[in-house]
Amino acid sequence: MRAVLIAGAAAVVAAGAYAVWSGVVPLPASGASCARDDDLDAAWRKGPETRGEEFIAAVSAGDMAGAYAQLSAATRAGWPEAEFAATASTLVSQLADLKLQHTHRPRGEGEVSCAVDGPDGKTASMTAKPGQTQSHLLYTGKTSDNGWAVTLSLAENDGRWEVEGFFRSMTSMAGLYARDLMKMSADEAAKGHSFNAYLLALTATYRADRGDDFRLGVKAEADAALAKLPVPVEFVTALPAVWTMEGTKFVVDQVTVMNEAKLALVMVHADPAWDGKDQDGAETRNHRFIDAFLKTHPEAKDVFGTIVARMQWPGQTEAWSTVYDTATGYREQVAPETAPPPP
Repeated sequence: MRAVLIAGAAAVVAAGAYAVWSGVVPLPASGASCARDDDLDAAWRKGPETRGEEFIAAVSAGDMAGAYAQLSAATRAGWPEAEFAATASTLVSQLADLKLQHTHRPRGEGEVSCAVDGPDGKTASMTAKPGQTQSHLLYTGKTSDNGWAVTLSLAENDGRWEVEGFFRSMTSMAGLYARDLMKMSADEAAKGHSFNAYLLALTATYRADRGDDFRLGVKAEADAALAKLPVPVEFVTALPAVWTMEGTKFVVDQVTVMNEAKLALVMVHADPAWDGKDQDGAETRNHRFIDAFLKTHPEAKDVFGTIVARMQWPGQTEAWSTVYDTATGYREQVAPETAPPPP
């Protein structure tokens, strides 16, 4: 069985996660324990770590058949090879360096707390499955602006280590981790800036996510903080939705928190009256959208370095983007680009 996690709520997206897991999560029970890294026997560690290296090397090299063969039978049964090849290529292709940070071995049955290192806490919950030898590997890497994590869930089946699931997530954006975003959200909420507070808190939940089998303690904190916040009127109705700003109605399809050097708020909208060809018309509509948005939410400038409006080509994935720098104003027009895929 496999489950796919999309990092989004409705069509509010904080980009960067993909997961596949197999198996049944048991109820907590006593007697579970967890050891990591040097606490583990070196000979034992070699098994899961070698399999993890081989899996990532195969994916990185584009050898999807070789990577697929390293999955467990249960995972392969619910995941056709063609689908695997289409998605697994995104696992490490964007990472400048991918290094093994921790090797964990949960034992017993049920939920167990394991030690981790990093800016977002010192513990993670893992699930020990009875009668099965398991390991969870945590890899970290980075691109120019973002931090990333890849977790692999492995099990020893008939003497052979196999990959049961993996999860890739963005751990930081513009140098901000989940706890940083949670603090920013709390500060914005204290000022009465509900739109900023909600999006920052939502983004924090995604930055704290490492998958179903590797649950950072900060993830539960982030989820609880988000649940306490009022939902802004813009997100009461699932996107796509009509936003009324400055007396004008806009059809908003997607809202994404991204980043350059600072956080960027990207909003994709559509206008049935636009013919998909008139670039000046798209630019005018985008200006109208951004101007109305900033009059409605001037506080957005406090946390977002850029505000981006993308006019969607009717029935297409391309869009015309207009970028407003909150420090310097509108940037020059840019060529059409492919809009981010919906969640």
